[in-house]
Amino acid sequence: MSFITDLKDLMPNTVTHKPVTTRDQYGKPTLGSGTDYTARVVYKAQRISSQRQGATGDVIAAGHVILAGTPTIGLDDEISEGGTALGLIHRVDRLSDESGVIYVKVYFGAG
Repeated sequence: MSFITDLKDLMPNTVTHKPVTTRDQYGKPTLGSGTDYTARVVYKAQRISSQRQGATGDVIAAGHVILAGTPTIGLDDEISEGGTALGLIHRVDRLSDESGVIYVKVYFGAG
């Protein structure tokens, strides 16, 4: 039994990931079709180091999402729950063990 299978009971939420597919001439992103993932959404303010370009110092994330699976999430992508975007993605951590990436943790919050 794999690690993520053991954690499925602790992941009661479903979130949708929409990746950026293209950008227009002004840099505005166009989002692709969504993919649903089993997840755990935690709304807890936390000080983190942002990965966003131009971010100086720490930011306060409104919460984080732990995704079952290993999707590639970009900082300009959208993560939503129940059709409502969770907010700006500040940081994406891909956590791994000796067999590779086991889950993805995304920190989100206001811009």
